[in-house]
Amino acid sequence: KSGAPGNNKDGWKVGDKVSMGQRAHHYEIIAVGDKTVLMHKKDQKYIIQAESNSGLAKWYRREI
Repeated sequence: KSGAPGNNKDGWKVGDKVSMGQRAHHYEIIAVGDKTVLMHKKDQKYIIQAESNSGLAKWYRREI
C-alpha cells in the first residue's frame, strides 16, 4: 500500500528540477507520491507526465 501524497521515499520534493537527454529537456516536479512524481516540462507547462522513482533514478539528473 502506498503512502500519503506529498511524501516520497527517495526524497523528491515539489519544486525539484530534473533534466534528461544531456540536459536537452528540463522538468519541474509539481506533485509527489510515495513511489512516483508528477512533473511538467519547463517550456510546455500544459504537458504533465508521471514518472516512477526508479525511472527518475535511471533516466533523469537532479539539477541544483
